[in-house]
Amino acid sequence: MKELFAEPYKIKIVEPIRNMSRDDRLKALEDAFYNTYRLREEQVYLDFSNSRGNAAMSHGQWGGLMIGDEAYAGSVNFEHLYEVAKEVFGKKFLIPTHRGVGAEHLVVKILTEKGQKILGNTPTPSLLNLTNWYGVEYVDLTVKEGKDPSAEFAYKGNISIDKLRRMVKSDPSVAFILFNTASVINGGQPFSEENLVKAQKIAKKKGIPVVVDASAIFSYAVLLKEIEDKRESIFEIVKKVLELADVVYLSAREDLMCHTGGLILTDKPELYVDFRSLVVVFEGLHTYGGLAGRDMEAIAVSLNELNEYEFMFHRQETLKIAEKIKKLGYQIFEPVGATGILIDLSFLERGKFPAHAYSAALYLASGVRTGPHGVFLGVYIPKRIYTPLHYEYLVEALDKAKD
Repeated sequence: MKELFAEPYKIKIVEPIRNMSRDDRLKALEDAFYNTYRLREEQVYLDFSNSRGNAAMSHGQWGGLMIGDEAYAGSVNFEHLYEVAKEVFGKKFLIPTHRGVGAEHLVVKILTEKGQKILGNTPTPSLLNLTNWYGVEYVDLTVKEGKDPSAEFAYKGNISIDKLRRMVKSDPSVAFILFNTASVINGGQPFSEENLVKAQKIAKKKGIPVVVDASAIFSYAVLLKEIEDKRESIFEIVKKVLELADVVYLSAREDLMCHTGGLILTDKPELYVDFRSLVVVFEGLHTYGGLAGRDMEAIAVSLNELNEYEFMFHRQETLKIAEKIKKLGYQIFEPVGATGILIDLSFLERGKFPAHAYSAALYLASGVRTGPHGVFLGVYIPKRIYTPLHYEYLVEALDKAKD
């Protein structure tokens, strides 16, 4: 019998939401210059515009907020977070930051110099902003199948090993190689372990660090189990993958379902010293990194509570929604990745910002906010937030928007 999936949690607290009238939504859009990202949250009925910072925390996490040790140095919450993170991720050293972008910033700041290159798969928009700011070039080596929404290929997050080998051999300006699990630009397409292993061997010969953005690493591990029918747990897969990385960074607002926070992890003492020295300049002392003690406790509790079934459930929930969207006649980026569903609007006129226009039209018709990225309309399903009826409303809104 096919395995049944149902919510692995009970709802104890609810937040009232309301949908404004169409006239009010039109006024809100005009005030936001038809940019749905400029809408205030209270003007949005259902929000599917981002994969980060929109999950519901558990009662354990909320309870953790009540036992924050706000000492400037040596917080017990940091010690708790350090021990749990070391067990889950398998790395010796930990630096907390205020958010994932703070961790990303320190990685770019420390591992690169102006004029250098980062080689990797599809990046996050925030990383591209950082590299532009610091005069670093990001070279996207994603395999050609990873750029084709309809191509039948499981690992659209793979990098081209041939291109990587050529660039590493011919270009001495390569700073590091990045594998990203959580790009909203491609919905979080997975890379294979084999691809990472091959890249790591090439990098190791040249002394080039391998970095993994692990913001969606547990959702990524679920995808690997789905593709390869792996018998290992997602936690075993995570450790095995991250063992190949010199540096790991992540946003706690994605798979860890926290409202703030970021982490940097490494086994390299020399890199840890660099991160520990510079985090004070940009974030705060290395035992809090811009986080309150209570926030570190919430992250530690989340790591303790990680549940494979919950990630499997969320995956099944997302796939069901994707199938309903396809039945409406929409083309989507396939396979569905770790961070969300991307609706392909490339059939619309590109010069007219099709995804932004469609996002505005959808909001006007329904009060639903989505995430426009170029020719893709992102529908990112938040964890523990909405019910099946909310998802039915989303599908009906997309159906209505076609007209």
